[in-house]
Amino acid sequence: MNDTAPPAAAAGVTVVYELTTADLRTIRDVRRRVVRAARLPLWLLLFAFPAVVCGLVLTVRQDGVAGVGVKDWLLLGIVTLALVLQFPAGQMFLTPPAVRRKRMEVGAEGVTGVPVHGNGGRRVLAWDSPLLGRYAEQRDAFVLLSGDRRARCSFLLPKRALAAPGDVDRLRVLLDAHLARV
Repeated sequence: MNDTAPPAAAAGVTVVYELTTADLRTIRDVRRRVVRAARLPLWLLLFAFPAVVCGLVLTVRQDGVAGVGVKDWLLLGIVTLALVLQFPAGQMFLTPPAVRRKRMEVGAEGVTGVPVHGNGGRRVLAWDSPLLGRYAEQRDAFVLLSGDRRARCSFLLPKRALAAPGDVDRLRVLLDAHLARV
């Protein structure tokens, strides 16, 4: 038998896209569905924000505006920023345009072209990397999640970014061969 011909699954798939708010929403929704702890921060912030605002209002009513200290305003700012970052539009606002443009190649060796923040480079993530542990298929994208319990790292491979309709099936075969589906 001749093993020189690569199997169909070994053929790589290139994904080129620009990140959108809908993409961030997809990642958030998959992570909240898969990881129970990911559901908690939003509920905490939805209760914390009104509590901080009520605390500031009560302080202003008792002591006037001069009674509100720097710590109070800082706490309000931190809680507000954390709340804004829970929503994809807030995340998109803070994401520089250069980071929104993505090009990744998925092949037999792993995922190539994953952006590395800090040094501006790219790297190859092998299939046995702790950053690649499982994936979920949505109607419009594949979401790759890290293997840790909280899925702290995630990558998006939108189906709209694939060149040919057959690329979706090839990508699915590659992911099924190397990662657990959730």
